[in-house]
Amino acid sequence: TKDLGLKVFITGQEKDLIREIQGEIPNSESFETNSLEELASLLMQMDLFITNDTGPQHLAYALQVPVLALFASTDPACCGPTESPNAIVMAKPAACTPCIKRKCKLPFCFLQIGVDQVFTRIKKSLHPR
Repeated sequence: TKDLGLKVFITGQEKDLIREIQGEIPNSESFETNSLEELASLLMQMDLFITNDTGPQHLAYALQVPVLALFASTDPACCGPTESPNAIVMAKPAACTPCIKRKCKLPFCFLQIGVDQVFTRIKKSLHPR
């Protein structure tokens, strides 16, 4: 990320998980907040917001922030940015259809979307050629 001039923020409410992820991404920073206003302010400064199907994803759409949305356990046709010109959707079918769990201990669905795939989409969206 550093060689592309990117600054990575890890956000959310699960502080331990945020710190764990931050430890895996060099030069990243954590942004822990429970305030919708603070999150909106941070989103407005972003060139691209990468997220799964969450409330902040919908906030970013509303603020017209470019979004790379990852879908695996939910259907982007129902929950995604179907009308947003600033959104890129990466979707894989749920690995355990029908998905009836609210939280998974090991989210097999999202393991279908590889880091390299996401990084390639990031580079294409931020530096189109």
